[in-house]
Amino acid sequence: MLRYSFSRAAARDLDSIDEYLSERNPDAAVRVLASIVATIRRACAFPEAAPEIDEPGAVPGTRKLIETDYRYVIYYRVLGTILIVLRVFHGSQQR
Repeated sequence: MLRYSFSRAAARDLDSIDEYLSERNPDAAVRVLASIVATIRRACAFPEAAPEIDEPGAVPGTRKLIETDYRYVIYYRVLGTILIVLRVFHGSQQR
């Protein structure tokens, strides 16, 4: 099974998610972040289950995963034995 790591951008994304939700509902923040991390851990076990993205400008090998409970989109790449989370944002956000 792979280990996971967050890019600086993904860490900022998670901090923003936590800050936004914590101001409104601290319990929800804990649930949402736990669900995001659980989704990433599942991806570590099955990294090729998510499709590679085929979008203009996409780095080859980048995959897109949807956290289904709260609809967060997770972009990641696998480098060796590490799954690197590149970005995390809510599906309703425009990127």
